[in-house]
Amino acid sequence: MPRSVPQTEHERLYHEARAAADKGRCAEARSAYEALLSLNVQVPMRAMVENDLAALAAMDGDFESARARLNTALALDPACAPAKENSTQLDALRDALPQPGDVATPALPRNAESPIKVAILSLLFNWPSTGGGTVHTAEAGKFLGEAGYKVRHIYARYPG
Repeated sequence: MPRSVPQTEHERLYHEARAAADKGRCAEARSAYEALLSLNVQVPMRAMVENDLAALAAMDGDFESARARLNTALALDPACAPAKENSTQLDALRDALPQPGDVATPALPRNAESPIKVAILSLLFNWPSTGGGTVHTAEAGKFLGEAGYKVRHIYARYPG
């Protein structure tokens, strides 16, 4: 017969942390998980807490911390299925993300006969400038145009 109520205080705290994470209250969940780690929880639950903290770190884009926490979870409990799966998913995500030095390429328009239209509105484009935002705006438009988008650069003109 399945349990509907956690039997121990540690399980109750773990379920509260999970519920907070499920509801998007990540700071609250992180705090509850850290509190659990400070207690003398058994190894399987400690591994799950590390796994869950890894998931929160990955959601924040902190893949190094996520990897470290997953490694800790798997060192504690090599049979921890969620940590194994998340480790695989983290590796796949890392491989799919651009690496330092990669050049980003925009997605090609779906239909070359009717390209996607992009409007770039610059309020300060013709303001006296030595670069900065005006150069980035012009280069973004050029980059998208070369990728097949129909780009219209619109800017305000100011007298004198």
